[in-house]
Amino acid sequence: MSRVKAFLKRKNIEISAKRYGIDALSAMAQGLFASLLMGTILATLGEQAGIELLVTIGGYAKAATGPAMAVAIGLALQAPPLVLFSLAAVGTAANASEVAGAGGPLAVLIVTIFAAEFGKAVSKETKIDILVTPFVTLFVGIGLALWWGPGIGFVASGVGNGSHCKCSWKRNHVGNGAATVFDGNYCVGTCRYRTHASNQQRGDLCGVKPYRPCRRRSLGRMLCADGRICGHEF
Repeated sequence: MSRVKAFLKRKNIEISAKRYGIDALSAMAQGLFASLLMGTILATLGEQAGIELLVTIGGYAKAATGPAMAVAIGLALQAPPLVLFSLAAVGTAANASEVAGAGGPLAVLIVTIFAAEFGKAVSKETKIDILVTPFVTLFVGIGLALWWGPGIGFVASGVGNGSHCKCSWKRNHVGNGAATVFDGNYCVGTCRYRTHASNQQRGDLCGVKPYRPCRRRSLGRMLCADGRICGHEF
């Protein structure tokens, strides 16, 4: 046991709630803000003002969401350079719904932590470190993204399930902060049709389906990305 502790200390691997629950999570939030959220803001401003350059910049920023979060987490975990650079691909895999089955920040957080720590464990332990360290980081990270992605997505979707609206699928209310951050899919309001993450990232907060009212109504309305008042009642 003492040898294990000495090895972890030498590799700067600190298994603690602070390292993973505070440091890594805070860094991930900054990466998310610098990519997806800023990209959405810029793209929306560009669409409203008719400035195509802002839309293009926002699109590139949103496309880098996974890598930005993963690299931010790796930085918080004090990963060495080869591990840190490899985490860009890990974040892409963990955040991509078509790869992991269910992407999103929660998947990126969990998968990146494991990939970074395994990468740190083998870093500079061999004479071919330039091959071994990226290989281990990528193998562990992308492998876990493929393996755990669907399960993590299912759990994240359950956190923000809008059970008050009688729909045939699970959804997240935009007011549920935890669901909005951790789930790969976003729902605006409690309408019958869900707004997928790809539409939300493009600034289309009205969704991809025609308006159909929910069973539960109030006077609240949502401002659409194109300046119209959304017909969804919630």
